Amino acid sequence: MSWEGVEDYDVGQGAKAYLNRIYGASCLETEKVTVLASTILFDEVYYAAIESIDQTTGKRQVYAAICPFHYNPLEADGITFSFNELTEDYDPLECDSPQYILDLLTPTESEYAANWRQRCAARLRAPLDPRLREKVADRAPNRQDPTELRTRH
Repeated sequence: MSWEGVEDYDVGQGAKAYLNRIYGASCLETEKVTVLASTILFDEVYYAAIESIDQTTGKRQVYAAICPFHYNPLEADGITFSFNELTEDYDPLECDSPQYILDLLTPTESEYAANWRQRCAARLRAPLDPRLREKVADRAPNRQDPTELRTRH
């Protein structure tokens, strides 16, 4: 998928709330979509567990949403917030999803989603980079738990 840009992004609502609204909006009348859990890591990637229930069959699926984003209020073209709306089925490069989001996902038949989940699990087993602990300690309250941050390779 391609990057989308927004000119009227309200920084007061925050990226997480904005992206929760985007992923929680169903485009089908026969589908009920709910964001079960979400977080932002490294101030640049949104991860979420999205529940989709088919209203005609009752089939329930929970899949991962991964959304890299960029905020720049001084952007010359007026596009202050841009994002790339992805799901695990795209096998995105970003694979730092916290365990509590992975735990909510239902089984998948997608080879790409399975590969992404395996890479996330491997990252969670990797040792924490001590430099990330220091960065998180200096941040404002309400930031993510440093145990969710893993080294980037």
